[in-house]
Formats: sequence, C-alpha cells, structure tokens
Amino acid sequence: QGTALSPSRYKTPLLCPSQHDPALPGVWPQKGSVLEGGEVRTIIINYAKKNDLVDADNKNLVKLDPILCDCILEKNEQHTVVKLPWDSLLTRCLERLQPAYQVTFPGQEPIVKKGKICPVDITLAQRAYNKKVTVVRNLEAYGLDPCSVAAVLQQRCQASTTVTPAPGAKDSLQVQIQGNQIHHLSRLLLEDYHLPRK
Repeated sequence: QGTALSPSRYKTPLLCPSQHDPALPGVWPQKGSVLEGGEVRTIIINYAKKNDLVDADNKNLVKLDPILCDCILEKNEQHTVVKLPWDSLLTRCLERLQPAYQVTFPGQEPIVKKGKICPVDITLAQRAYNKKVTVVRNLEAYGLDPCSVAAVLQQRCQASTTVTPAPGAKDSLQVQIQGNQIHHLSRLLLEDYHLPRK
C-alpha cells in the first residue's frame, strides 16, 4: 500500500486473456502475462514471418492460417476472409486483449490489476449554510492512503479535512477538505504524487 508521500508510476498495458492461450500456442506468453501494445505487435509480426504468412505478391497483406482465423475472425468471416492488411490484423489482435493497468511503488514489485484505472474524482460540493467543500475519491486505486492525503492537505490548505466512506463504493474512502481546494489538490496529485493527468 502506498502512502501520501511515495510517488508511484503507472502504465496501462494490455492483459493477455485466457481465450488466446489455446488459440495461439507457443505465441503468447503464459496466461495472465502483461503485454504492451508494442510487444503484441512484435509477437504477431514474428509469428507471421516465422510461419511464412506474409503474402508474396503484396507485403502489406498477411495470409490467415487456421490458428489466426480462430483467434481473430468472427464466425461469419471464417470461410470468407483469407488475408488481412497488417494494420487490420494488429488492430484485431489488440481488441481481443483485456485492458489492465500496472501501479509501481518505490521499492516494491509492480501490482497489475484487470480493467481500466478509474481517474481520481475531484468535485466541489455545497454544504449547509452555503459552505463549499472539495471532495476527492478513488485515491486507493493509485495506492494513496486517503488518511495520509487528508493530513497533507490539512497542512497545505490550512483547512479542516475529514475522511468518510465513499457513497456507493465498497471499501473506498473519500476525503473532504473545507473550501475550494481544487488548485492545491491538483498540484499535490500531479506534482508530488505524479499521477497521470487523465
């Protein structure tokens, strides 16, 4: 688990799903391996060249062997599509992979999670007597401890903070800071913790 003072690194690789494993034996790394787009491209290009699938008359086309057909074609295309351009082949392969992201904390092994990483949610809310509070959610996805972040914000903003369960989110906390603190919060997340801008 990260702390409020340990910046993390993030990247959004692709996860090789189980349905690829029987379809391309010996091509994909082991089940559950994390692949980036460039690695997928290299694997497919090497597979096509090794199995002599590049069209001799048009180097922009790849002949589809039974393994590639099973892997990337829809059922209604199985007997009609025999070749694909490189870009179409690579796009189809990438679309078959399940999205995932990786978070790395200093001195720790990278943590890989399936799905897309949710952005940190920052909102300005109005409370009783027209008082404004800044609410931040989803810090845990980036390995940030909401209580530690609240303590840092309390010092930086010179404002009271509270940490409460986030509504509608299981096992997730939200931080509330008195007043409009979006500017301070943005600088903290982007500059100190190096969170991705989007």
